[in-house]
Amino acid sequence: MLKQWLGRMVDRQDEQSLAQILINYMGEPDRLISTNPLFDIASSSLHLVSSTLQPLPYLLAFDCYVQADKLEILVKYSGTQLNRQKLGVLEQAIHNRFAELIRQEESTLPMMAEDFPLAAAVIKQQPADFLPQLRRQIGRIDDLYPLSPMQSGILFQSLLMPGSGIYINQVGRKVEGQLSPEHFIRVWQMVMSEFANLHNGFVWEALSQPLQFNSGIRDVPYTVKDWRNFTPNRQRELPEESAAAVRSQGFDLSQPPLQHLLIARLCENTYQFLWSIHHLLVDGGQPQS
Repeated sequence: MLKQWLGRMVDRQDEQSLAQILINYMGEPDRLISTNPLFDIASSSLHLVSSTLQPLPYLLAFDCYVQADKLEILVKYSGTQLNRQKLGVLEQAIHNRFAELIRQEESTLPMMAEDFPLAAAVIKQQPADFLPQLRRQIGRIDDLYPLSPMQSGILFQSLLMPGSGIYINQVGRKVEGQLSPEHFIRVWQMVMSEFANLHNGFVWEALSQPLQFNSGIRDVPYTVKDWRNFTPNRQRELPEESAAAVRSQGFDLSQPPLQHLLIARLCENTYQFLWSIHHLLVDGGQPQS
């Protein structure tokens, strides 16, 4: 991967010259043995350090180590031959490659009912291929456990009345001032990533008791609209119409995340946002405004 990247990104040099890369793995400074066999890419760090005053003996130097079950990569590069914008492409490529390796490793790890003690009794009543089939369906299984009594009731009613939207909580607000929808969405995703349970999904078919699963943090689906060309009266109607459309469409309870974010621009410095999330994941609700 590095060889291909350098062939595209390094400034044109002598055709005979070879890319110079140093990879230095320093182990685990804080412990000898890691208890986690997989690196958590979402919490890993890749640091870029440029050297323009002092030439480096290599085009790229990677210092890698594991600390607190987190892979840290310090990338040193020559600021005279590479720039940070170009290295952003490399950073994304490294992230994607590690994520792919993790998916491949997870897909080969055996899973047993004992891996999910809270759901073990239900799992043991299923065919032997229940967990492998579920993993193929949702991609990965970080956790699996029963629903609370209230969740069970909400799930039953939601399946009984599909499209009613009665269990979809929605919060709408106007935001005044300079706002970048892209930055707003990025921050929203960061906040949502701190709460794993907000990314849960549910399975119930052929089970003696429904279960909820967590398959990792997923980006919240979002829609960005421009309503500046509508009249003020029409702008007042659109939020409720949009909210009703989400309630009518509903969520596939087996395909998380069960939430959606809408951001609409009303005028130069006024935005309307609407957050919709299923009541299975959060308690309470607030009226729109």
